[in-house]
Amino acid sequence: MSTRRWMVAVALVSMALGGYLEARRIKQRHDMYLARAELHASLAESFRRSRGLAARLAKYDVQAQTPEGDEGSNPVENLEHLISESGAIHSRSEADDRFEQARARAVATAELRRRIVIDSYRKRAEYEHAQAEYHAALARRYAAAASQPWFHVGPDPPKPR
Repeated sequence: MSTRRWMVAVALVSMALGGYLEARRIKQRHDMYLARAELHASLAESFRRSRGLAARLAKYDVQAQTPEGDEGSNPVENLEHLISESGAIHSRSEADDRFEQARARAVATAELRRRIVIDSYRKRAEYEHAQAEYHAALARRYAAAASQPWFHVGPDPPKPR
């Protein structure tokens, strides 16, 4: 074989080998982008489900469980009413006043605690909504990249806070 034929043979073999390696690399990138798209889609769905739970909890009103206007809901007032009807002499002591003040603080604290819990659920729902949107955008991005794996995909945007 002449030198010219050897050069043509080497060029053909190198083109075939290079084409095979490039096709394999593109297939690997396609599979990697597809796996990332599936991962981000499942994360987005997970955040959507948990966001729905947090939103429902944020809307939940604890006051519905504690009726304050019902007759008989305050045992101290009921006892005072019974004692005054029975004719017993009732004198409020300092301990009774402290008890009433403590009870008033407990009611005020319960309302504050309820607001704090509902606010934390609202913040959690907002966070999970942002995370769901972030992962849905990444799922769309990697699904598009999987269909054209020969293009470069830049770094992921920063996660929302």
